[in-house]
Amino acid sequence: MGFTKQEWREKLGSEREIAKMALAILFQAQTSTERKAGKTLDQNCVGFTKEDAPILTELGRKAWSGKELTVQEMWLALRELPKYACQIHRYMMVWS
Repeated sequence: MGFTKQEWREKLGSEREIAKMALAILFQAQTSTERKAGKTLDQNCVGFTKEDAPILTELGRKAWSGKELTVQEMWLALRELPKYACQIHRYMMVWS
């Protein structure tokens, strides 16, 4: 998946499978303490923002465990995930 940051931004806002993958990646990028707490505790520029963490952590947990997101949850993910294009791009450059 050799996309540019802009291509990631577009895909994160429109493609459901890409959004689920990104939620799982961002969920795993959080520290274990953040995953348990459902909020951002460390200012490490990795994972979800402080504002998004309470909701997206739970969606990330669902995506990571292979559970389906509801229509509302997917709508929210597609709306919020484009801002994480840089993190996803960086992750995919390292791990692909």
